[in-house]
Amino acid sequence: MRKVLGIALLTMSMSYVATGATLKLDAKTYVPGTPVTVQFTAPPGLSGNAWIGIIPSNIPHGDEAVNDANDVDYQYLGGKTSGSMTFTAPSKLGAWDARLNDGGGKELASVSFTVKPVDASGASLTLAATTAAPGAPMTVTFKAPAGMPKEAWIGVVPATVPHGDGATIDQYDVDYTYLEGKTSGSWSFTAPGKTGAWNVRMIDAGSNGREIASADFTVQRVDASEASLRLDRTTVPVGQEFAVHFTAPKGLPENAWVGIIPSNVPHGDEETNDQHDVDYQYLKGRTDGTLTFRAPAQAGAYDLRMNDTDSNGKEIASTSFTVGGELSSKEMAATLASSGKLSIYGIHFATDSAKIEPDSKRPLAEIGQLLIRDPNLRLLIEGHTDSTGEAAHNQELSQRRAESVKSYLVETFGIDAARLATRGMGASQPVATNDTDAGRALNRRVELVRQ
Repeated sequence: MRKVLGIALLTMSMSYVATGATLKLDAKTYVPGTPVTVQFTAPPGLSGNAWIGIIPSNIPHGDEAVNDANDVDYQYLGGKTSGSMTFTAPSKLGAWDARLNDGGGKELASVSFTVKPVDASGASLTLAATTAAPGAPMTVTFKAPAGMPKEAWIGVVPATVPHGDGATIDQYDVDYTYLEGKTSGSWSFTAPGKTGAWNVRMIDAGSNGREIASADFTVQRVDASEASLRLDRTTVPVGQEFAVHFTAPKGLPENAWVGIIPSNVPHGDEETNDQHDVDYQYLKGRTDGTLTFRAPAQAGAYDLRMNDTDSNGKEIASTSFTVGGELSSKEMAATLASSGKLSIYGIHFATDSAKIEPDSKRPLAEIGQLLIRDPNLRLLIEGHTDSTGEAAHNQELSQRRAESVKSYLVETFGIDAARLATRGMGASQPVATNDTDAGRALNRRVELVRQ
């Protein structure tokens, strides 16, 4: 026996007045899982392992060993002769007792209470939508009976799971939230990635409670026929911004996305696209519009692909384009006229150096022609690096690279040096993430700014 210790013989030899033992409860009925407060008085001289336990009422009274074999919870008095203890109402419905035992073999006092179910007539769950795409945001509004424990909860469960028993439901829920004593409110969750029939269910207490309300919904794929991607041009120079126009089906989750993926990556599976994308943007619930991307720094064949969610989703639209070629001086002039600045990615430098590589002649020649054709044009030449290395070093390196471009234009094309200013920006103005090779390649660039 865990409570009747070896000092039982000593305690049995001591005398005390059992009539000094009383137990009193704060209520007569309780909901499963709610607190049960027991106030007690005990005779002086009881053993330190005297205890109060929660025991089914049908267990015979009197013998501590019998009580010990059937209690579902207990606490020691620890020598106290009065005070209060808080227990948790059992999950099993019916009649129960709190019983005081002297630690020497006898029950001294008891008080009875009943565990009843909550009045489930006030429980309800209402969904804002009864169908959703995988991964789509959903909201359920709830009303709960007063007096439920804080551990009462709402969960998302496959519709095939039998209704009623909280322990069974608890084994299959894919998402949940505790009510924490609230009797009304709303809960936002994400539609499961698996298509099919699902329920939102309310459980009245912990994992051993009962289901008292439910609402049905279905997870289904969207109508991909409404999805489209369209480009204004199918060839984009390295590093240049371009627009993609999209239409998307209604009901897509906010984390549906469009990404740039190499064309040799197999189509269809969102997870595969996610592993190979070089850039992406979320649709955020929009059903049409325009997204602006920057072409990858590496030339080649790419796709723009729309995916219906960023978790276990499907590709629902795509269009192809090619990254390559250099901007002509006319295209440079048009971009500068419209936006006031232009990123150049074809000017390459030796590693950690301002020395211009031989393969940079073509873009430099176009810049030279740009300046020759418009004698009034003045440019600020900015050097930009990625974030690799120390900030001060990157700042100094980017300044020297900008000055190298200026010197080349002056010496090769006879451009008046007064028309060209330089500025090193280091890694202070990234146009892409520095966490990937593709992003860092886009951040290493020369920018021309119209003055």
